[in-house]
Amino acid sequence: MGRAKRTGKRVTDSAGEVRVVGKNANREGSVYFDAANRVWKATWCDAAGKRRTVSAATRTVAGARRDAKLADRIAHSSGGPLGDTPSVEDVAHY
Repeated sequence: MGRAKRTGKRVTDSAGEVRVVGKNANREGSVYFDAANRVWKATWCDAAGKRRTVSAATRTVAGARRDAKLADRIAHSSGGPLGDTPSVEDVAHY
């Protein structure tokens, strides 16, 4: 039995626009199987930009743990160097 033909992540729609599907956004990490340790690992970047990793016995649990960490990062993040509610003057001086 042959291997299924691989398809790329780039898809061209009827209007001729190219979209990328099946890709996480930047800093959202990924989920992969670590064969040496026989566990699923999920990575993401914390608020400081440092890569973090969680592991679990199943892909679903590893992804859920990563998603929980990402949600926590978003819930506890500030609006960046300009604060939560920057004014036009703050942006202009930035």
